Amino acid sequence: VRLPADEIIDMVFLHGCKMPTIAVLLMDSSYCVHLRSFEIYIQDQDILPGLLDRDNLDANGMSLLIPMEQPFGGVIVIADQAITCFGPQDSCVSETIAEPSYIRAIGQVDDDGSRYLLGDDNGKLSMLSLDLDPNLRVIHGVRLDAFGETSTACAISYLDKGFVFIGSETGNSQL
Repeated sequence: VRLPADEIIDMVFLHGCKMPTIAVLLMDSSYCVHLRSFEIYIQDQDILPGLLDRDNLDANGMSLLIPMEQPFGGVIVIADQAITCFGPQDSCVSETIAEPSYIRAIGQVDDDGSRYLLGDDNGKLSMLSLDLDPNLRVIHGVRLDAFGETSTACAISYLDKGFVFIGSETGNSQL
């Protein structure tokens, strides 16, 4: 199966879909960035376009996707200067990053997907918080708060009770 893309920036499986579904952040030959989803039909060895379809996103540093947990679904797009949540009902919530940085690692904190730890290329650790309304399946807002500094993270894993493992390729890993 071949994806219709010149360059894939990132790709994740989405939660709660009837068919296995991937979200793909891709760049075309004109250097325009698009967000697409594709349903995977294993029996037919085929893919078909899914519901998530956004054209000509701001290409400035788009780098990572985070699949959103149920009951929300959708995907979070991490860029150097903004964080944007794209919901399945064509909703969109965005937050500008005050100090642009390249996010290298992400670790989910809560089971409901309302908080994530983000590590950038300068060793800054931030908390991404989503203001969620599970009854309405709506995201009201996105907030990014500075949390501290660590070795430059390549992996973040929230363990429990406030303990976090920071894996680093360029310095000491930390707990």
